[in-house]
Amino acid sequence: MNITEWFDHHKTLLIVCGILLLGFIAGILALTNEEVYADARMEVEEPLESEEVQDTEEIKPSEQEEKKVIVIDIKGAVENPGVYTVEDTLRIHDIISLAGGLKQNADTRNINLSKKVQDEMVIYIYTTEELKEKMSCTIENEFDGEISSEINQKESVITKATETKKKVNINTATEEELITLPGIGSSLAQKIIEYRTKIKFQTIEDIKNVSGIKDSLFEKIKENITI
Repeated sequence: MNITEWFDHHKTLLIVCGILLLGFIAGILALTNEEVYADARMEVEEPLESEEVQDTEEIKPSEQEEKKVIVIDIKGAVENPGVYTVEDTLRIHDIISLAGGLKQNADTRNINLSKKVQDEMVIYIYTTEELKEKMSCTIENEFDGEISSEINQKESVITKATETKKKVNINTATEEELITLPGIGSSLAQKIIEYRTKIKFQTIEDIKNVSGIKDSLFEKIKENITI
């Protein structure tokens, strides 16, 4: 049997073997390409993930905000009264310490020493004698069917208008300024502020429209108020 006859006799077997061989080679090439593609994809994706983390760190907000500097005026029964420049995180007892502490005749029963200070705040520390006088004036005032005891709760963070002979503008005064008026406590001061936000005072007599301010109380404060 020559070569030609041998090929003709085994032609079918050779074709099948050739097909199987081609299929095997194609499978190997496919697996190789898949591994190369996977490696390339990992190389591309990993830097992106790193960049995302970096961006997140860059936009992280500051953990600590800048503190604000304010100016406070402390008066009355302290060793070194005056104007102090401080941070807005301080409280009244801190300002008293900066002013050298309390004098021997200072009375802090009506002071909220834990209150935070504010810019342009005036802190007035009463002596025992001044506080007794203030209490006697307030106890005489009756409003809403009850005897006023606001002086026991009132803070001494005020501008003492009677000492400077400056009238209190009932349309613009703060709570601290209003409570310097005879017989006006924190409760009445808040009522005055609530009233004027709705209806502006046209005359000083209009303050009698505020609940709790009767004719007797108006007579005590009329010389000390203006509009």
